[in-house]
Amino acid sequence: MRNRWIALVTAALGLSAASAHATLTIRALSKGSVVLASGNNLTGFYVSGTTTPSGAFFDPDTSQGYSFGPVDLTANQNSDTSRSQVLYFDVVTDKAITLGADENLVLSIYVKDSNGTVRYLPIASINGTFCSSRGQPGNSSCFSGGQTDITDGGLTYTVAVAASGQNAHFTVGIYPKDWCTSLYKQVGAVPTGCADDTSDADASHLTMIASHNGTPAAAIAAATFQLNAVNGSGVFTTTAAQDSATLNLRFQDDASAASCPDVSNLYEPGDGTIFINTGGFPTALGLERAPWQSAIVVANKGGAPDVTAAFTNNSIVSRTGFGDRQKVTGFENITAAGDAAHSYGLNVLLRDAAGLVSAPNCSTNLPLSGVQTASIQGFLSKSNCFIATAAFRSIDAAPVAMLRKFRDEVLLTHSMGQAFVRWYYDWSPRSAEWLMEHPEYRYPVLQALIPVELVAWLMLHPVQLSLLVVFTLSAAVLSALFWLAMRARRELR
Repeated sequence: MRNRWIALVTAALGLSAASAHATLTIRALSKGSVVLASGNNLTGFYVSGTTTPSGAFFDPDTSQGYSFGPVDLTANQNSDTSRSQVLYFDVVTDKAITLGADENLVLSIYVKDSNGTVRYLPIASINGTFCSSRGQPGNSSCFSGGQTDITDGGLTYTVAVAASGQNAHFTVGIYPKDWCTSLYKQVGAVPTGCADDTSDADASHLTMIASHNGTPAAAIAAATFQLNAVNGSGVFTTTAAQDSATLNLRFQDDASAASCPDVSNLYEPGDGTIFINTGGFPTALGLERAPWQSAIVVANKGGAPDVTAAFTNNSIVSRTGFGDRQKVTGFENITAAGDAAHSYGLNVLLRDAAGLVSAPNCSTNLPLSGVQTASIQGFLSKSNCFIATAAFRSIDAAPVAMLRKFRDEVLLTHSMGQAFVRWYYDWSPRSAEWLMEHPEYRYPVLQALIPVELVAWLMLHPVQLSLLVVFTLSAAVLSALFWLAMRARRELR
């Protein structure tokens, strides 16, 4: 079998002479995702278990070529007959590799124990073909031997798989449980990041540990994916390693909680568009947990948006990064003042690297209602307080709501006030549009609005206004009496 395997590899590769350093990349092909930390150090993030964690759901998006889902860490090559719990990886080097006349190319995965000894890890499949039900080589691309064989129950694990061409490209599958079990078999002790698995009677069958309820879990040592040369005897020529990348595996069995920021200035309206600030939603997470990867802004015409696994049914679904002025399009502009038919409810979901989606716990602040856009830089005609809305960037800001109330309950109740409102509607949209285009003037405008807000508040609160008038008049009278008394006193001298 080994001679046949070497012959096939040699025929497939047709390599000779020198070697050139390549760049090895690893990409997840199932369940979760791989995130680049630095250099060629990568981390794969996954959700452990057999069900979806409470308060979250898996992103239904399959644009990455696979579906997100939980990983059953108790499954191994022998028990998972449906092959539904395999972690698949796309491993690619982007440059041609040339080897010596008596060398062939294979991919192996290993960790180093506390003594620095290389410990090879099991590979379950190559390019969709499983080497066996328990790791025994079953085709010419699977290889076990030449170094320290890994055996379990008399069967030998596959520890290397053959390249399929000069620009090496592998699709490999692994089981985390097999990694723990094989390490135990090699070193005779439970490795860090693994624990006893009670799913079978063999105490040496271990499973990887997942973080729980935000509590970090010890992780197995970083695994090195390495392109090696093997000589004609099938022995790894480790001194002639062609390329490598390091992969950490991290598992969590719960969803991370997102922040609930101040939403009073969450978005700026535009023409069929809003610019939203998503930077306040992500929370700081430990290295053992899947980092936040994107925000999903959802808006629903005529009501609150759906923030369940059916969120794709909303009128607008936009995936954005984190930060200020994230652009969300697809809104229908209002056609006239008071146009409630083009009003949207809005909410924000967050997705992490493990594919989990959850809504921040903002029940008192979200969802937002009354989100509208218009051709005049999206000023919400529901209020028509154009300049105030432009300055505060929100129809829901308390000062804007108060000015709107002042308009309705004070100005529009008499002819002079109505004339003022008509005059304001005539010129203020152009001024508001200019303010939107020159945000550096927002602060001076906000300051200028303070006395306007004070007058509006007093007019809306006649009792307080009366008290202020009495207080002001009393202060004026007392000041006059004091002045007269001081003057009389000087004259008497």
